[in-house]
Amino acid sequence: MEFRASHRFAPISARKARLVVDMVRGRPVNQALELLQVTNKRASGMTSKVIKAALASAEDREDVEVDLNRLYVARAWVDEGPDLPGFRYVAGPRGRYMPIRVRRSHIHVALAEAEEEVGRRGRSAGRGKSRRRARRGKPAEGPSEPADAATEEGGKE
Repeated sequence: MEFRASHRFAPISARKARLVVDMVRGRPVNQALELLQVTNKRASGMTSKVIKAALASAEDREDVEVDLNRLYVARAWVDEGPDLPGFRYVAGPRGRYMPIRVRRSHIHVALAEAEEEVGRRGRSAGRGKSRRRARRGKPAEGPSEPADAATEEGGKE
């Protein structure tokens, strides 16, 4: 089950809000809230409120049994909102004027319950360095076969 919340028309540009949202995506809810508390960005307070709202909607659901300690930030994204119509201008090149663009954004968060225990960075416990090395084509650490044993079986020298 997914529990969603959003902050629409947040008074911050989407580019600045994405920096903060990218930090908490995939993390457990408790760890994400702690991280946002010590992050020195204006969007961290807005993102924290959205996560708390999604957590509150998970608590309020009576038809679904949810373990709040197993919730993690499954999806988090920021969309661009409308520019505020302003009639303030700043000097532009060659004597022209340019309007000041007041940016808005929509911050969305979706929480889900982890199927297995969530690790330190919000990933499941089975994913680690060995899996990443295997993806890059490097052998994993640990016992392995010697290189000449493979040539004996194949018959080529």
